[in-house]
Amino acid sequence: MGITVRHRKLSNGKQKIYLDIVQAKKRKTETTKWQRYEKPRTQDEKEHNRKVDQLAEMLRADREKELFYGEYDFKKASSAKADFIELFREEADERFRKRGAKSNTYCSFKHFCKFTNNKCSVKDIDAAFVKSFRDYLLTVVGQNCASTYFKRFKRQLERAVKKGMLSYNPAEEVKNIQEVLPYRERLTIEEVKMLAEHPCKCNLIKSMFMFSCFTGLRVGDLKAIKWKHIQGDTLVFRPQKTKYKLHTLQLIGNAKRWLGEEGKPEDNIFPWPYESNRYEALREWIYSAAITRRITWHTARHTFASMLLNTGGNIVAIQKLLCHSRMETTMRYAKVYDITVMETVGALDSI
Repeated sequence: MGITVRHRKLSNGKQKIYLDIVQAKKRKTETTKWQRYEKPRTQDEKEHNRKVDQLAEMLRADREKELFYGEYDFKKASSAKADFIELFREEADERFRKRGAKSNTYCSFKHFCKFTNNKCSVKDIDAAFVKSFRDYLLTVVGQNCASTYFKRFKRQLERAVKKGMLSYNPAEEVKNIQEVLPYRERLTIEEVKMLAEHPCKCNLIKSMFMFSCFTGLRVGDLKAIKWKHIQGDTLVFRPQKTKYKLHTLQLIGNAKRWLGEEGKPEDNIFPWPYESNRYEALREWIYSAAITRRITWHTARHTFASMLLNTGGNIVAIQKLLCHSRMETTMRYAKVYDITVMETVGALDSI
């Protein structure tokens, strides 16, 4: 019976500190998050080694006390063989039931299964493994998707630590994937006013696009909403992308202007007879108004967010209006203009 502090050589010239625990012919290694210099050269490196060695000795003493009093019974030893895939699958399946195949957790899980060939126990996971998966994601999806999927994977490591399957989170030693803020095309307030007056060959397309400019609805929701979803001046519905959420939206005058004549409760507000999204008809109308940029249905949603920001809208309120679960998503859609930043800072002069 006994516990020994040991060091495992790393490729970066350091040593990983771990405990070698033996009791009644059972053996287990407990990895720590501490690293020491194999050949310390400076006084700072020597001081670092002294501190982590002291911490390791304190941990060894605590574990030995637990071992002596029978409090350490190797419950976590069996956890080393636990299937991390199954842990990940639990949450991925739950998210899939709520959000479908577009769930970021589910997508992260699918890529992880491909990366590991559906085989991964917690004993296989260390910082090098985490870094390999991070690098793999960057080769199969875009940088922003990779960043999101990697964060979902790290969340599963945190769950493993809480369940006692891992003694620490090896992802703490690995840098996140930096997100790149994409450019989101949007219309200016002047362009929105111009389009409101500009004729379109298809009034349905114009009404839907303009309604989205003042509500932020996605094209799928525009097609799905019915008259029964309108209660007075409020639109209450479940978005197509997040059907588990009930979204409530106050309809302003500029939005109600494009609703048309009220129909029966089960009638669609915007009855869409086409199989496609008719991008060519939308762009023909936009181009005829002398707007030559690439405009899509989603541009109206971006426009809604940017107009709110540029008229003093609160970013938290905008997050709720766009029905985003994460603030990071709202910041991508509604990039703050430099002029808004300058006005915000300039307001301090009035104090």
